[in-house]
Amino acid sequence: MFKVIKKEGRARRGEFRCAHGGTVQTPVFMNVGTQAAIKGGVDAFDLHDLGCQIELSNTYHLHLRPGDDVVRQMGGLHRFMNWDGPILTDSGGFQVFSLASLRKITEEGVTFASHLDGHRIFMGPEESMRIQSNLGSDIAMAFDECVENPAQYDYAKASCERTLRWLERCKAEHDRLNALPDAVNPHQMLFGINQGATYEDLRIWHMQQIAKIDCDGFAIGGEQSGHTIFRAYATTGDGELTALQFLQTLRRSGVPASQLAARCPQYPQELINVEVPHTPGVKERIMADESLRQETRRWEEKLGGQGRILIRPSGTEALIRVMVEAKTTEIARQVASVLADFIKKL
Repeated sequence: MFKVIKKEGRARRGEFRCAHGGTVQTPVFMNVGTQAAIKGGVDAFDLHDLGCQIELSNTYHLHLRPGDDVVRQMGGLHRFMNWDGPILTDSGGFQVFSLASLRKITEEGVTFASHLDGHRIFMGPEESMRIQSNLGSDIAMAFDECVENPAQYDYAKASCERTLRWLERCKAEHDRLNALPDAVNPHQMLFGINQGATYEDLRIWHMQQIAKIDCDGFAIGGEQSGHTIFRAYATTGDGELTALQFLQTLRRSGVPASQLAARCPQYPQELINVEVPHTPGVKERIMADESLRQETRRWEEKLGGQGRILIRPSGTEALIRVMVEAKTTEIARQVASVLADFIKKL
């Protein structure tokens, strides 16, 4: 399935094959179509023209709407979105992190309160595999827990042990579903996910354990997820734009990336997701509120150039994200908490 084409130091170039669309060259940028559509009016024909090799969709969001059963009736995600290239679906594990205020974790799985209307949803390893089987993606990701960063050692240890047990259940259910005569994609692959937060011993132990399970591939989970936003060009994060800006900076500076990185201080980060009503216009009204802008500027001045504040609406959920960098974790948490409480009162 996966073949290494060339190595240089620790870098490597390779390729792997999927049931749809043939070969994917790695490393690869996956265009994100959370709800089976790329934002900004980009359709499947545009993706072909752009040279997109693989598209990423979200299990949790597609389960809520239009419903994975609807997608299955239409022949799977490929027919649903008129895309004949490879598709990877995440498992819903990231929502275990991003919807922390709306969920409860047990050994069996996770109970969510829908961010759309509040109704209760249960998703465990078997449910995640069944949803992804209905979607018919080329790569299904195992159901896991993406813990917050930083996380306490004891919690991170218990979490990655549970994620291991969940992977064993995912594997058994995935094999069963692929063997069904009416499987949307009987050649769907399953990727396990390495967890362990920022603790090296947990990462090594967890990788050693999940490698014993016969998955088609593995991913590194729990890395900081975020977007670099260039407000002069776009209102949301864009990986290709970020790459172009980075290369432009490298060329202009005339020095290696390692030297540029040494000039950038790394500050602790804090992210708080503020739940807001799922009503049209609410996020826009909050973001346009002048008192919020003034409060943000006031805290930016208090940081004194030793940190940053970014407040933005989620593109897919009824959330306002408050992101703060500061000299210490305590300061970052304090500022983020104050701004989150301020937004709740708007």
